[in-house]
Amino acid sequence: MFLQGWIQISAAMIKRHLEQLRGVRNLSQAGRRKLRLVWQSNRNYMGIDLSDLLDRLDTFFQPMEGQTKDKFTVVAVSPLIWLDYPRNNFR
Repeated sequence: MFLQGWIQISAAMIKRHLEQLRGVRNLSQAGRRKLRLVWQSNRNYMGIDLSDLLDRLDTFFQPMEGQTKDKFTVVAVSPLIWLDYPRNNFR
């Protein structure tokens, strides 16, 4: 589920670059829905803080929810992934 969601988010980023807003909306919503399902069972998935990632994705995609092509604006936040590995696992 995580990988499917992340692929949809990645595809939404490509659609964002191509300024294809319908694709951005559909793919970003579907991807975030899948990532939220993973988040419900594991908030830190493979070292990724899903709470923080979902907040960043929501902030990134939210301004595009109601935009039209002639009002396509630049979004100031980037959806970064922060890895959180326990220090003791590498010794």
